[in-house]
Amino acid sequence: MIGDSSSGEIPVIPRKTAGLAANRLIYGCVGLLLAYSAIREFVAASAKPIWLDEMLTWTVCLQGEWRQIINALFQGADGQPPIFYVIERCALHVTSNKEIALRLPSILAFPCTLTCVFLYAKRRAGEFIALMCAISLLMTAAFRFYATDARPYSMVLACLALALVCYQRVSAPLWAVIMGASLALAESLHYFAILSMTPFAIAEVVYTWRKRKVRWRVWGALACALVPLLLSLGILTNYRAMYGSHFWSRYSVSSVPTTYNRFLVLPATTFGVITAVICFGSVMSSWFFPSKSIRGVDSGERDPVEGALMIGLLFLPITTFLITKILHGAMHDRYALAAVLGMALAFAGMKSLPNALRVIVIAFFGFVLCIHELLFWQSVRELSPKDSSAQLEVFVQKVGHVELPVAVADALIYFPLEFYANPEQGTRFVYLVDTEKAIMYTGADTLDRNSVTLRQYLPYGMPDFKEFTRTHPEFLMYVENPTPDHDWLSKFLPSVASMEVLREDSNQKVYLIRLKSHT
Repeated sequence: MIGDSSSGEIPVIPRKTAGLAANRLIYGCVGLLLAYSAIREFVAASAKPIWLDEMLTWTVCLQGEWRQIINALFQGADGQPPIFYVIERCALHVTSNKEIALRLPSILAFPCTLTCVFLYAKRRAGEFIALMCAISLLMTAAFRFYATDARPYSMVLACLALALVCYQRVSAPLWAVIMGASLALAESLHYFAILSMTPFAIAEVVYTWRKRKVRWRVWGALACALVPLLLSLGILTNYRAMYGSHFWSRYSVSSVPTTYNRFLVLPATTFGVITAVICFGSVMSSWFFPSKSIRGVDSGERDPVEGALMIGLLFLPITTFLITKILHGAMHDRYALAAVLGMALAFAGMKSLPNALRVIVIAFFGFVLCIHELLFWQSVRELSPKDSSAQLEVFVQKVGHVELPVAVADALIYFPLEFYANPEQGTRFVYLVDTEKAIMYTGADTLDRNSVTLRQYLPYGMPDFKEFTRTHPEFLMYVENPTPDHDWLSKFLPSVASMEVLREDSNQKVYLIRLKSHT
């Protein structure tokens, strides 16, 4: 009798039972993946110092009521839609730890993105490949940087990932409603989110062309994103008028390959481009020209509509750049972060690979991921968000001249320094503002204009350069080495002052500045 251990025969496990056990194991792995990503991001957030853009989030949130937030945005304190600050303000009430509280929405958004990627890929390639697609997100900038950033990008990514799941099931009216709500929320978090919706429009055009049928519910869902954009148009127009002329970001055609490299966190631009090409080939082979698997079974159904959606996601850095160029807007690679969804879902193409090659691919990426995570846990154990600021203070204190103020030439260093500085030392550091000189020496005045606005919200030392030098013909200057592109002060001072290096190491210097005349 089969399955009777008393007869001495090996029990035969039914294929259906084995399949159910495998699926339970995969879903257990998904649960562990979600838990690990959340725990890891909480740890990373607690050790990562607040940086300038996050301080802008914090500053606007501190204004309190809706009317005060709107007023701060009209003043140019920051440039995100108001709903984003409402969410962040709620998060500030969860814990007194500012590093975690500000980043909590982004931290919680990433497991949502993982879940949606798994659900989307499962329909195409089954549970195991879907798990691989979800795990691959841990190798992207979405996990390593933006999931612990108090900015809207991680939340926008989660909304777009949910929209992908909804689009796959949009034949049901409820899913169309959820899709419209998720796209509207994405646009309510970041103005440029609407550009990441172009892949959905491209896919729907392909659907209409192939089926000779217009799905109005899909176009209605896409139109929902226009509502928050129109409601915030006044704030956006005002912000562009204030900062659009000499914006800090200089994105060009040559920046596109670098974007893929940054999204994949690879050491060289060439690797990013190669990986993007491989992803493109995987999408083409899986969605447009599915082949026979090694067992002779179809590796997947041909689906040009979803294929167009995947290609649209992969090409987002290019399309976003072209659209912003046409509209004379500013571009940054994180505005096209949704491209990582296309990269992750391209792993669904592994279904058509021979088993041996599939194992090699999975083993390689698993090895790289494990190495990175081990390095993370080794480095994060002794880190504190105040470390860099404390080290800078000690470095300056050893110079002496305690009676002199210290001009920090880089705003990206100055604001976190003030945020974490000891009260006794905080008043000694200043950031000197001069929009004309900033344009002259760096080509951009975003940081200096923003500093002028922040004077009314933050008790930091941000005097005009001319006003400061009238009363301080002698002062210290702290600079990074090499000098950042946006540092105009250290580039200007050699023409009007003597500069004596008092202390330096491999990446920082302190100068004693003596003006030749009042400037």
